[in-house]
Amino acid sequence: MDQTTPANEPGRLEALKNYAIVDTLPEAGFDEIAELAAQICECPAGLVSFVDASRQWIKAKYGPLPAELSECPREISVCRATVCVDDILHIPDLSLDQRFNTSPLVTDGLRHCATNGTLTADAWRLFQQRYPMPADQREAVLLATIQNLLRLTADIQAEANRLNHALSRRG
Repeated sequence: MDQTTPANEPGRLEALKNYAIVDTLPEAGFDEIAELAAQICECPAGLVSFVDASRQWIKAKYGPLPAELSECPREISVCRATVCVDDILHIPDLSLDQRFNTSPLVTDGLRHCATNGTLTADAWRLFQQRYPMPADQREAVLLATIQNLLRLTADIQAEANRLNHALSRRG
């Protein structure tokens, strides 16, 4: 597998499917997490997204981002590499990084990115957040807290989806 596909990709994709969150409607909790991360890092924009087999799907966004931005093909997504790292992935100049410099997102102006994947309770790296690199340890601690909030919010949503599905099958 390449540098943007983790060795555990089949299991990660199954865990993402079990969350039943991709292609769901916007939700305030996820929007607030994107906004909180952007504000803590003094960044104009923030995203919460999920990388599936073929695309990066955006669950929440904050800031001056195109309204129609809801997904992009995985092969041009900067976040495709996030599922392969255990820490914040910081790329100060995407135009100089051979993994991403031909992506239309980069050629259209995206230059700087810091992103991390949040682990689920089962240790699957499913969720991505984007923001500038933490300037100090306080920001790093706050961003770790945001990761936990994101995981908990997704866990609650996944359980609600499972319960609704079970109830609909009953009657």
